[in-house]
Amino acid sequence: MLRLFAKKKGSGSYADSPVFSGGRASVKLLDQIGDDKGMLIYSVERDDGGIQIREDGRYRWMHFGSGSIQSAMDKENPELLVLEYMRRMFSFLIFKDNAEDLLLLGLGGGAMLRFINKELPQSNVTAIDIDADVIEVAEKQFGIPHNKKNTIKQSDALFYLECAAEKKFDVIFVDLFSGDTVPEEIYSEEFIENAANILHDNGMAIINILPVDVETFSVLIKRVRVEFNCRVLCLPVPEHDNVIIITFKEEVRFSAEYLRSMAVLLEERYHLQFSRYLTDIFSYNRNSSVINYTE
Repeated sequence: MLRLFAKKKGSGSYADSPVFSGGRASVKLLDQIGDDKGMLIYSVERDDGGIQIREDGRYRWMHFGSGSIQSAMDKENPELLVLEYMRRMFSFLIFKDNAEDLLLLGLGGGAMLRFINKELPQSNVTAIDIDADVIEVAEKQFGIPHNKKNTIKQSDALFYLECAAEKKFDVIFVDLFSGDTVPEEIYSEEFIENAANILHDNGMAIINILPVDVETFSVLIKRVRVEFNCRVLCLPVPEHDNVIIITFKEEVRFSAEYLRSMAVLLEERYHLQFSRYLTDIFSYNRNSSVINYTE
């Protein structure tokens, strides 16, 4: 989920933290989409505000009765990643370009699933979503692909992690929201530990977070650092509230020069701004043990 409008800048450390933008976020990237833009083409009425699908001439998007966009699709190029936070979640490719088994916790409109099927055709994908309505909307309104590479299950993410210990994944994407908020379970030690347990030894977990405040975010980061032995990077999403947390299960150390060369190669292959993502990773993680800046 992408929150289009940030919280107003306050006097506390939340606004001053380097991973938070503060102030109102710009929507210039996709200022034509929103809960009051385009035409309403489909809705699911529920007590929690329901699900609305809107579209204009080019884009179709989903939101849950709020200003936060859950998913968006370019109707002319459905496999493209429209939302910036999703593009940045795939910055993991700079560090690991051979992922065969992927787990998506949170399906949304299936944008990441479509991208993976097109750009990473060797990968098997398991997608988990607790909301049957979301799965139905993804199938009927966003045309998520059904093929032997994809497994889509309705399940609670925490329950799935607890029961899937025998199954191992190369990469886990965590993009879970209940309305506009991240479920409290994501912040728990149990969730983080279970996520780490179903990763291969060289696996990675990529977590999209909308921090409520700096204290809550700090608690989460501390728990993630403990579980992954400080092998953690933070990547903010410019002009939005999202922060992408990138974790490594095994001991790794990459030279900055190697990562720069990988970013250039990946840009040519996937047409995403990997060099820009890497520049931001460098800027916000100067003391990380994952990156050697001196070689």
